[in-house]
Amino acid sequence: MTPSTCIFPPTYMTTSSLITIQINNNDNNCLNYEWRQYPNEEEESKALSKCDIYDPNQRLKYSSILLFDSEFFSFEKKSATVWAKRSEKINLLFKPQKSIEYKAIAYLYNKDTKQRIPYRIIGRGLPSNAEFNISQINVSRIALESQYDYQIQLLNKGKIPLDFEYVERNIDSGLKFKFSPAKGHLEV
Repeated sequence: MTPSTCIFPPTYMTTSSLITIQINNNDNNCLNYEWRQYPNEEEESKALSKCDIYDPNQRLKYSSILLFDSEFFSFEKKSATVWAKRSEKINLLFKPQKSIEYKAIAYLYNKDTKQRIPYRIIGRGLPSNAEFNISQINVSRIALESQYDYQIQLLNKGKIPLDFEYVERNIDSGLKFKFSPAKGHLEV
């Protein structure tokens, strides 16, 4: 396979990245493959034993329970055939939902020889970026039971739209802050 490990470029949350990988079949026989999520037959047997084949809903999942499944990484084709002395290109998609590093291993499973080749997949989600237009507000002395209004702006400094929400916290001094709007959406 080319590349041997798939490392996605850092990708902003809620967007996606696509990498094309190539599966080479240098053998004289066709390669009938599928992407699986378990490293061996023992793990697959455990997963299948948890599935009740008499339950119609679980019976639908039974045929796909062994296939690679991830909410963040997905193969365009989960199974196919590569003819002898040929290669095939398939797309792999990455959709991060958080600003963390994602890792997975998919197993290229040869249906004829039962051989598995591990394929590492790595991706990093990038956060959205917002800043207030000022770094601090000097309120000096405040009369009790008075209300003061200050106007500040939350600016989207990132490269993707973002959603925001004010989370209220208790402050030891007893002061209360209110933001309007308390939640919303900022375009780029």
